Order: sequence, then C-alpha cells, then structure tokens
Amino acid sequence: MLHSFTWFKVADNSGVKLAKCIRVYKKGQTEFGSLGDLVSVVVKESITPHKRQKIKPGTIFKAIVIRQKSRLKRPTGQWRSYRDNAIVLFGTGPSYVKANVYNPLSKRVYGPTCFELRAKGFSKVVSLSRRIT
Repeated sequence: MLHSFTWFKVADNSGVKLAKCIRVYKKGQTEFGSLGDLVSVVVKESITPHKRQKIKPGTIFKAIVIRQKSRLKRPTGQWRSYRDNAIVLFGTGPSYVKANVYNPLSKRVYGPTCFELRAKGFSKVVSLSRRIT
C-alpha cells in the first residue's frame, strides 16, 4: 500500500535517484495506491553533480509505480512482492502526453517490472524493461 509521503527509488536512466510521493491518482474511496497506479512525485535526490543537473531537486513529475514492497495477489493465487518501491518518471510537456498516453522520460528501465502494467495500458514501460515478472 502506497500513500502520500512514500519514498520511491527511480528505476530509469533519467538521472534521478530518489523521489517522494505527494499525491496518488486513484479512483474510488481509498487513498492508497498499488502497482500500476499513477502518482505525482517531487524529486529529492539526483545522480549528477549540482552544476550540470538537468532535473533539479524540487521538480514535480507524474510517475507510474512499477514495483512495491507490500504483497500483491495475482489472479492465479500467487503472491508477489519486491525489495523496494520503484517508479518510472513521465514527462510533463505536450510532447510527452498525447491523448492520455503517457510516454516515459527515459529510454531504459532498470530492474524487474510486473506484467500487470500491460493490462493497465502502460505497454511502453513494459517494452523498455528487460525483466518482466
């Protein structure tokens, strides 16, 4: 279960290391998010030195949750959990968001990604990942 003020590891090559959730975009009564939900995050830590940063701390992005620590039950009856909470950042400009199709900010996704993302409409993120579990 993910909610506001949850810390995420960024699992792409955008140059961001850590991000903090500020809002979960979820329909319904619950304010908790899970795998495949859209969240709004603020960048907290970056990989590159401060003088050459493209994405600075304090920048707000939308992101998709690709891994979560808490257990997830699959329709087959299996339970799946990962070591960390991880996200993939989406761009904010009009070239990244076209007709409610979100395009990732980066060209590579690190670590495993669950195959439930394809059913939720994020097939671009699944195709960028090497390991699909």
